[in-house]
Amino acid sequence: MSSRRVVQVVEFDRPQGGSFIPALDGFLAAAAERGWRTEVVLPESAAGVDWIGQLDAHSRIRFAPECALRSRPTRSRWLAEQLHGDPGPTVLHTHFTKWDIAALTASRMPGVKSTSVFWHVHSALARSPQLVTRGVLKFGVLGRGVAGIICPAPNIALGTMQWLAPHDRVHFIPSAIDADAYPLADATDRRSAREELGLPPEAKVVLHFG
Repeated sequence: MSSRRVVQVVEFDRPQGGSFIPALDGFLAAAAERGWRTEVVLPESAAGVDWIGQLDAHSRIRFAPECALRSRPTRSRWLAEQLHGDPGPTVLHTHFTKWDIAALTASRMPGVKSTSVFWHVHSALARSPQLVTRGVLKFGVLGRGVAGIICPAPNIALGTMQWLAPHDRVHFIPSAIDADAYPLADATDRRSAREELGLPPEAKVVLHFG
């Protein structure tokens, strides 16, 4: 068995997997095809959700207990215990911020070998002064210790660099969506949609996709 390992550390327990779980599953499958051992760390609250079966088909699942999630130090210690003694190399790939700094701390603890940390920034960064200050500390200072910062959109990548993330560690990797699967509506399509929805031809319409 390969000593190479990728561990996806995810703060996600929603009943519906949305687009995130298929994307995560695709990443794990690709890593497994390349001979990497794949693991996923999830909160204990995710243990009963339906989409777990998608992930455990080819990945080991670890559930972080509530006691481990209470603070950043406890998250760091718990994660270091899961990594301890493995010869590596190991890639820690974190999602949704809660594990970001804990993973970086855990990667430097005694007994944790050859571990690289990648942060994944899923959302546009806020602009309030307090959050910008915290973001500069995180990305501009602590971010120099990670192997990479993955961003799925150009504005998110720009935001991390504005918060002083090292430019050479920020990677724009587009979301795996086939744009050709969604043809553009022409004038006839738009007119038909307005008629079906009872919207006047001159009305301005804002579409929200969530």
